Amino acid sequence: MGCMAEKNMKPSTVMAHGRVVRPLIALLAVCSLATGLSGCGTSSTSAQNRQQTSSSTTKKKTAKKPVTKAPSLKKKQGTKKAEPEKSTSESVTGTTADSTKERSVMCGTDELEAQLTAGAGAGAGSSYPYLVLTNKGSRTCLERGYPGVSLQAGGRQIGAAANRDTSVAPVSIWLKPGESAHSELQIVNADAYDGSSCSARQAETMVVFPPDQTQSLSIPATGYKGCENVKTAVIRVRPLQPGK
Repeated sequence: MGCMAEKNMKPSTVMAHGRVVRPLIALLAVCSLATGLSGCGTSSTSAQNRQQTSSSTTKKKTAKKPVTKAPSLKKKQGTKKAEPEKSTSESVTGTTADSTKERSVMCGTDELEAQLTAGAGAGAGSSYPYLVLTNKGSRTCLERGYPGVSLQAGGRQIGAAANRDTSVAPVSIWLKPGESAHSELQIVNADAYDGSSCSARQAETMVVFPPDQTQSLSIPATGYKGCENVKTAVIRVRPLQPGK
């Protein structure tokens, strides 16, 4: 306000007060300088603010986005590690080896002698003889399971081969030379069957295959009859048991 008042003073007044001329000039100079500095300060501050705003905006634009990491898969607790399964070839090889070893100690057909004994006798249309196998060889051998049994007449099989009776479990029997094992048989009288399903015929021999053997033994069996119908079996056989 002081500066503006001095500017509005009339020249006459200045001239009338000659002593005031120099202080007035100095005051005008100070006011002019102050006004310039005030403008510079404002301009400088505005420029600084614009620079900070620009810098802040640049930082915001160039700021890197946070990288989202995929959650790590945690190991399941309490899960047992799978153990490798045994090789099928190993299992088969082991089974084959055991089977081969067993066959090597089985009694061969040429080491055995077969015969029929009265066994449990007869009754109710059936006979219950024992089929006895005796070790006639010089070594101890093994018998286990069912013998194969059928009847023959005229050099051919009559009726079907014997059916297996599974009511008795097979056992392993070690036969020393001279020892025996027996199988209980049930032989049904063929005359009891209907003619169309059997057509009975007198048997001549009984053919016996010892367990796990491909060679057979023949024994007389003239006291029994079979069927001409090859689908009809008149014999049931149990697995071998120790003794005669």
